[in-house]
Amino acid sequence: ARGVRALFSIPPRRALFCAILAAASATKMSAPEAKPLLPGHSSLTSRRTAAADVESPHSRRPDGGDGKPKEPSGLKGDWGAIALLLLLYTLQGVPMGLSGSLPMLFQERGVSMMEQAVFSTVAYPFAFKLLWAPLVDTLYLPRFGRRKTWIVPAQACIGLLLLSSSLRVNDLLGPVGEGAGSDVRSLTALFFVFYFLAATQDIAVDGLALTILSERNKELGATCNAIGQTLGYFLAYVGFLGLNAYGLTSLGSFMAFWGWLFLGSTLWVLGVRNDEYTAPEGGVAE
Repeated sequence: ARGVRALFSIPPRRALFCAILAAASATKMSAPEAKPLLPGHSSLTSRRTAAADVESPHSRRPDGGDGKPKEPSGLKGDWGAIALLLLLYTLQGVPMGLSGSLPMLFQERGVSMMEQAVFSTVAYPFAFKLLWAPLVDTLYLPRFGRRKTWIVPAQACIGLLLLSSSLRVNDLLGPVGEGAGSDVRSLTALFFVFYFLAATQDIAVDGLALTILSERNKELGATCNAIGQTLGYFLAYVGFLGLNAYGLTSLGSFMAFWGWLFLGSTLWVLGVRNDEYTAPEGGVAE
């Protein structure tokens, strides 16, 4: 009875404080003992260390982590293809440059403007090459190569035609002088064939650029086209007119030089294993 009277005699605020202390003591006694962290470490530091271990470059696999070899970057694996495309496109510009220099020679020989206009039709094959482009793209010898089937014959024919016509082209052009005259129709037919063969080769080389270059460098095919054809035109046009102005060469001897170069480059094309892109060792084909 005394204990009950003593309990009810405690002021309310003091009784509430005692109840809170008793509850806190009971919770502390029933809670499991926490394991201490390593000295000098905190939970945040531990989480950061674990994340760093996951993202560490030393923990990554050298093959990219997915079991596949890493893909090459930049121009690795495409240097040989780019050199080949530049050569082929440069050679295409040579007949164009030679035909561009003939009007200057016609002017020295008094050829009329009407006949020079007839000669300008030699460039028509490049304008209408889309007519036989599907044929070049679909007919080929699988064992020889889809693009090589057309590039090699066209290249060889241009070289042989340059060599054979170099023996007569000076006679067709005629001597320098007013009224000397030139066989414009024969020269027109000759260079029309040159343009036809170059246009056919251009169709095949454009297709080659799409398959021999890697996926990341396919746009360089158009760059090789622009640089190569411009360079070939410059070498044939400016090179011939400059040398001819000093009497160092004639049209026949200049064409013979390029004829041998065409035949030599054909051997390089023959040495190309296939028309498809081949990844370098340690890379993946795209």
